[in-house]
Amino acid sequence: MRRFGNVAVISSTIGALLLLGAPHAAAATAKYMSLNSSIKSVKTSSGKSLHLTVMAFKNTTTGNTSKASVTIYLTTGASPFSVGETHGFSFQLPRSDFSYSAPTGKLSSASSSGSKLGAYGSMSLKFSKTSQSSRHCKLSGSMTTIKGSLKGSFHFSTKTSAWGSVGGSSFSFATPNFMFLSSGCNDGGGGTQTCFSGLNWSGPTASAFTSGSSMTISGGTKSNIISVNRNVTLSKPSGATRSDSLNEPAQALTVDSTGHLVIKTKSGTHVTGNAKISKGTTTPKSTSPCKTAGGASKTLTNVSHFSATWSSPSSSRLTFHFAITPDFVAPGTGSASWTKFSYA
Repeated sequence: MRRFGNVAVISSTIGALLLLGAPHAAAATAKYMSLNSSIKSVKTSSGKSLHLTVMAFKNTTTGNTSKASVTIYLTTGASPFSVGETHGFSFQLPRSDFSYSAPTGKLSSASSSGSKLGAYGSMSLKFSKTSQSSRHCKLSGSMTTIKGSLKGSFHFSTKTSAWGSVGGSSFSFATPNFMFLSSGCNDGGGGTQTCFSGLNWSGPTASAFTSGSSMTISGGTKSNIISVNRNVTLSKPSGATRSDSLNEPAQALTVDSTGHLVIKTKSGTHVTGNAKISKGTTTPKSTSPCKTAGGASKTLTNVSHFSATWSSPSSSRLTFHFAITPDFVAPGTGSASWTKFSYA
């Protein structure tokens, strides 16, 4: 399961262009149903204060027989995509375990054959509609958005001593929770973006994806962020995976006198070390329309540097320190890229 279905979510702490949520990559013409719970503050068995979100997805296109899926996000941040450490545990479910028939639905991993969450726990949640609305999508199809309550039995263990377990036999999420029913909804591309200036980068492709940005959004909002995202296949149950993300504040990116992009971490965060990316191969500038916070039409320009050389010294290797999973240590060398943005 990927992040947030048809609803694009921008985390301002990541810088408005780096982390666009897209949880369910269903084709624009496909039919599907998805569930996004509200964000719930929880205290785990280890005493850790976290935020919990549950998301589920099923392709309902005629003839499709793929399994339903559910992802349980636990994060130290305000949401799964804000600053903090986030782990998303994804599981495959029988299609019948996620269903909706107005005005109620169910999301369950418990059955006579055992929990589809395996040793991680089980759930049996009921969604009850409080309101709904439908719209015609821009290019084709329609989308129905249903608001409602979500409650029931929920037991989940991270299988770690640091974060422990969470849940109970009488567990509820604050309203509203959202069920989305897509009937081939196709809205096409997004609208005109907000103007911004700054720098962003992508590190060497290894067992994880590293990135960072220093952005100033039209209107004055500034953000300096460094991130890592990786996906791990769990040994049990079959088809289960875990995503590990760490998004932390960083020092502002700079370009030195030799044309290298300089990456520096910030003390007091869970990321240490530093790195540089060479100038690499510079592409011709690319432009697109944008609008300022005041509504003025401007032109956004970006110049990218590809096939650039990444360097992180062994004495100060860029390292992301996780609380419940192994740390990620970035490669010392490799290929990377970065881009400079401006508007006028």
